[in-house]
Amino acid sequence: MRIMEKGSGPTLRATNRQIRTLLRQTATLLEAGLTIDRALDLVARQDDSSPKTALTQRLADRIRRGSAFSEAMQLEPGRFDPLDISIIQSAEASGQLSGAISRLAEHHERRHRLAEQIRSAMIYPLILIAMAIIAIVILFALVVPELAPIIAASGREPSATARAVLALSSFLINHGWMLLVVVGISMSAILLPIGRTSRDKLVLALPVLGPLWTRIETERWERSLSILLAHGVALPEAVEIAAYGFSNHVMQRAGKHIAGAIGEGRGLAVLMAECGFFPAVAIQLVRIGEESGALEQTLAKAAEYQADEVNQSLTRLIGLIEPVLILVLGVAVAGVILALLATVANLNDAMLSG
Repeated sequence: MRIMEKGSGPTLRATNRQIRTLLRQTATLLEAGLTIDRALDLVARQDDSSPKTALTQRLADRIRRGSAFSEAMQLEPGRFDPLDISIIQSAEASGQLSGAISRLAEHHERRHRLAEQIRSAMIYPLILIAMAIIAIVILFALVVPELAPIIAASGREPSATARAVLALSSFLINHGWMLLVVVGISMSAILLPIGRTSRDKLVLALPVLGPLWTRIETERWERSLSILLAHGVALPEAVEIAAYGFSNHVMQRAGKHIAGAIGEGRGLAVLMAECGFFPAVAIQLVRIGEESGALEQTLAKAAEYQADEVNQSLTRLIGLIEPVLILVLGVAVAGVILALLATVANLNDAMLSG
């Protein structure tokens, strides 16, 4: 079975939303009794202006010319995940195409819901941080410069607090662009592929966030592996394909290593334990599945367990982050305001004594 690695071929990948819509609509039409080429034709006609329309029509045209659905998908490199192509390929061989596409649609929709949950959880903290930064910048860039001439005219040596406030204000006004450059370089280092392995190792080592991210990645991997096994993909190949679903480069490399070691006859649970980052519960459930001969079903249950754990962890994390963030940012802003008030108080003392 041919596996297309991420990044091979053109980089134009259909958006996740388009793939979810394509799979869901196609599955619904297949369940209604339509053939795959007819179903894709109808999906393409749903929205003539949609970017997915041309893609869907090309798939239908290739199928009418004699290609299988999986082959038509492979001719769109970079647009479909290896998981999608492999499951469709196996389902075509077993005659279960409709059920496979429906299950894939559910898989993509579940991933989308989790991503939206994480995104929603981050919105409020990011807004708080942005507002605090804006407030501090306004104070140092607009308010403090108005105090500088008054302090100089008082003829008295400013206090240590006043000197610190004036120095910070001067730095932000004259060299604030340097901070923007540093932030830009830091963001580039985080987002660009350069140094990805080191960055991903750091993510896994972070307290609280590291274990949470590991559970998110493990749930995705277990569910993908369960779907592949359910459609007849051999375990070594299924593990390798599922590894492409890891967004963390360290875990992706570990998944590929596990696939190779399984091909040499080693057990999946043992190899997961050797990686050092898979949750203990996931390893135990996989071991039970291997011993009972029901690995596919056990992986599905393990994925559900990890999903519940992720939901609970996100709820607890959100409940913890909000008050802590409000407290920390409140203290920071209050500290700046108190420093300004101390500076003003020193000016008043100077004027009264003068």
